[in-house]
Amino acid sequence: MNPELLSNIAVPLPPGRLVTSDEGDGDVQALWLSDETGSADLWTRIRDEHPRTGLWPLLLDALDPNEGEFRPWGSGEVFPERMSTPAGHDPADLLARWWAT
Repeated sequence: MNPELLSNIAVPLPPGRLVTSDEGDGDVQALWLSDETGSADLWTRIRDEHPRTGLWPLLLDALDPNEGEFRPWGSGEVFPERMSTPAGHDPADLLARWWAT
């Protein structure tokens, strides 16, 4: 994630922080993690900004809700450099392979 995107987004993000990935040199900001769950209206407004910003709003759950780090998302256990682009996959083939396993 390019931190400059956050200053250009027309929708103010809720209080939170950039999460730095553990992958590579440790300087890739993988996501913005808000301190609290946003409203449905906020989610929609951020989603509407996607064509301009490239940001996707997500609802994420922790591996252990009783743990304070909100793993894996809040602890940096995310690896954006290993991700492929969605355009590189055929949705029907991908879903068929997932369904088969």
